[in-house]
Amino acid sequence: MGHYDSLVEHVNELVMRLLMRRMIKDKNKAEKIARKLTREFKYHGRAITYVEAQEIGLKIEVLSKDLEKAVLNFYQKVKDLYTFIDDLISILPPGVTLTSEKYEIKHGIIYLPIPKRGLVLP
Repeated sequence: MGHYDSLVEHVNELVMRLLMRRMIKDKNKAEKIARKLTREFKYHGRAITYVEAQEIGLKIEVLSKDLEKAVLNFYQKVKDLYTFIDDLISILPPGVTLTSEKYEIKHGIIYLPIPKRGLVLP
């Protein structure tokens, strides 16, 4: 139980830092929201709804239908990319090891695995 509690506290701290960096500057408010997210939403098999997110205190923006479609399309393309990479990794011949290449984007960093030697696809 001690490990579980320390893990929850660690995740709570990470959520609070993310909120303060991206959404909420007030430390007390960020802490309160982080606690709600890490302690009150124990089952993550479903998304938090717009109404629930507002009630928690998160800043919410409803996307226009066109923008929502573009975001979902982008999400699907990224998902497809990672599926493609997983498929490539699964067929690597023996002896091929991977390094990673760092790509910085506006809101984060993506690391993609890069074979150390040439990879010939079947």
